[in-house]
Amino acid sequence: MFRLKSKIAISVCLAFLLAGCGGGGGAGGSGTSSPQRDLRTQWVDYIKANAKALRSVDPLDTNYSDLSFLQGYLQGRDIVELGESGHGVAEFSQAKIRLIKYLHEQMGFDVLAFESSILSTYLSNEQASQWTPTEFMQNSVFAVWSTTDVQELFSYIQSTQGTAHPLILAGFDVQLTTSYEAEVRPGLFQEVVGKIDPVFAQQVHDMDQAFIQGWAWNNYDYILTNYADLKTKYQALTSFLDSNAAQIQAAYSSRPLFPLVVRQAAWGMSAYLDDLYNFALNTPAGSITSNADRDAGMATNLELLIENLYAGKKFMVWAHDVHIMHDATLYSSQGWQNMGNWIYKKYGNRGYTLGLYMYQGTAAQNDRTLYTISPAGQDSVEGLLHAANDAFLFLDISTAPAVSDETSWMYQDYSIREWGTNAGTMTVKGEYDGLLQIDTVHPPTYVP
Repeated sequence: MFRLKSKIAISVCLAFLLAGCGGGGGAGGSGTSSPQRDLRTQWVDYIKANAKALRSVDPLDTNYSDLSFLQGYLQGRDIVELGESGHGVAEFSQAKIRLIKYLHEQMGFDVLAFESSILSTYLSNEQASQWTPTEFMQNSVFAVWSTTDVQELFSYIQSTQGTAHPLILAGFDVQLTTSYEAEVRPGLFQEVVGKIDPVFAQQVHDMDQAFIQGWAWNNYDYILTNYADLKTKYQALTSFLDSNAAQIQAAYSSRPLFPLVVRQAAWGMSAYLDDLYNFALNTPAGSITSNADRDAGMATNLELLIENLYAGKKFMVWAHDVHIMHDATLYSSQGWQNMGNWIYKKYGNRGYTLGLYMYQGTAAQNDRTLYTISPAGQDSVEGLLHAANDAFLFLDISTAPAVSDETSWMYQDYSIREWGTNAGTMTVKGEYDGLLQIDTVHPPTYVP
């Protein structure tokens, strides 16, 4: 989960508010010359000629005729990454859910991997039939997605479980994600380790319980005091699980993925602790030091899902734009090597990365505080897409021709906004395969 920078920790996610990269492009700016205006006209004409207007982003709209163009763009690709420039946007979730249903039903995609804990999502996927859609959602993913729209997604996942093609829920984050996970994880660590060493298993339980109670989601003083000791102990747990992997695997022959996921949850604690510690030291949120470790861990977990746990299946990835773009180091002066960079380097054209952006409206921060998104300036990516006059606009850039007057905007650094408010610059051709813009957005309806 990607969060707004704050002096007070308001969520479990460690990320940052992308710094503004100058005031010219994002706010509108009218200082361009007449020749530049003429060039912009060509850019807009290209977008109008090549963009696809979606009829709807309603997840309940199953007339997928307006999405059929995806068959061509996604041919030969088995990893589709679905971004969002802010978490608190109803239409982003709606659009992605409709795309997920289409990809699952019409194109054979199998796995939905969320920017949430690899452990919480795995456990929830196992127990999906025992819970209501609300319980399924809230036990699986970060609370920023605890909305009525995402609740519909989890209802859909449940509805597929008895079919020949169930939609599998997975996760790739190294962060502790839900209260349910915090409640059960110490006991799960104890259970798995106890197959080999009951004494060490009790120590592991007590250590993990102490971390969960001490951290309590925002106690950075606890992290500063206990960071080194905790990291050493979680690394020792990971080494124990690796050394005894064969025996542990044999003990779970009916649940072969379970010990692998538990091992990853233990392994990921090193990256999680690094994030928490760096933030506690007031490392600028979003610096390479504080975010590279988390994104590297997420990339490792996602590769494990693709290569091992669900090998041979087709993946959909749900995450913030800055985690999936091809190279976040090129997006901001405070960039870092993000998960998407590892995935892009490893899988190349097997993947299709879709960035979601907004032109204007109202959205919610991670703490659910509402904020206003002023109309983007015309000299911005959002401003160009807005000029096409479509409420929901999809533009493929993976097949765009080589740089020309019509396409030069996507081959140069150009203004674009995260959260709809924070201007940066990006060469979109190098970061995404496609863009989906919602012209006017609204905050989601949260589930208590």
